[in-house]
Amino acid sequence: MNVLQMFKKIEYVLIIAVTLIIVITLLGRIDDNIDFARSTFGGLIGGNVLIEKNIGWEKLQCLDLDVGFYYGQLPNESEKTDYRRTFIKNFSAGFKKSGMNIRVFTDWKVYAINNDRVIVSAFDKRHRNTLFFTFSKAGGVRKLISITSGVMTNDKIQN
Repeated sequence: MNVLQMFKKIEYVLIIAVTLIIVITLLGRIDDNIDFARSTFGGLIGGNVLIEKNIGWEKLQCLDLDVGFYYGQLPNESEKTDYRRTFIKNFSAGFKKSGMNIRVFTDWKVYAINNDRVIVSAFDKRHRNTLFFTFSKAGGVRKLISITSGVMTNDKIQN
């Protein structure tokens, strides 16, 4: 084997190695987005008020409720804190009353991803429906800004 053939083989091996590193890195990010969605939603279902830091309250849309609008109308931080905690407790109570829990949701996957948003979907096997969790990535910080239900096509959700 001459030197030129040896360098071509080394170049080929390096290209494969770099490609594998990129793929592994991207898969790690995807899994991280799924874990973040699952833990945030699980925290809401479980009534864990510590999860409030994962939520973009000013923009939050939850099913048919514009939480962000109501949140933005509150006059001070004390009322906003009460609102966040009450929302989480009521969200949890609603799920518990319906008999649902996080195990009902399967097939968690990254539905869409771009520079400023990630959408993670989870199938609700009990109601045969899909929930979509949209996270803003503004400033490099993920925040839940939307929970929607239905069939999503072309970045629009059909109920």
